[in-house]
Amino acid sequence: MPDPLRSHGAWITLCVSTAVGTLSVERGFVELGLLAGTAFAGGFLALAAVSAGISRHRKRASLGLVLTGLSTAAALALGAPSSFLVALVAAAACGGLGLALARRRGILDPLTLAASLAPFTLAASGAALALGATPTHALTLFLALWLFACWRSLLVARTLHADAAWDRMTLRARGLREAAWSALWGIVVAALA
Repeated sequence: MPDPLRSHGAWITLCVSTAVGTLSVERGFVELGLLAGTAFAGGFLALAAVSAGISRHRKRASLGLVLTGLSTAAALALGAPSSFLVALVAAAACGGLGLALARRRGILDPLTLAASLAPFTLAASGAALALGATPTHALTLFLALWLFACWRSLLVARTLHADAAWDRMTLRARGLREAAWSALWGIVVAALA
């Protein structure tokens, strides 16, 4: 399996989701949303280490767990409601499911993609909940970002299956286009939320 940390799309989705969750709540201490997003990034580091081979990536896994723990503790100490932990636990469960599906069905399988994208888009819910958003608001953010990310990822996966002539430059151009789509959709969701 490829190393998930090399997936620029995963990082972009995580960053856009954290920004959307943080910017969609009018009140609050913005740093709480960013700390929640950092906890999700730490979880991604840890899960990516498991995916790429924990025996070779123990430091990465440890760093991810420490980052998640410290960010979570700091957010709670600064007054974040503990409800954001629900999104963090859900992201860990979805990430584990995505990893299991990837090993069984492949990384471009539609079910694998859907499960694997959930942890990144749940960062929006976690950031919003850390800032005091309602569960309905957090769920709306998650669904808006997750459904969009699934749609775009399934389009890319279908294209990859259909055309075996992908080179590095073509992949990079497609990745930049998808990053732009993600950013634009994130702006729309944050503005409407």
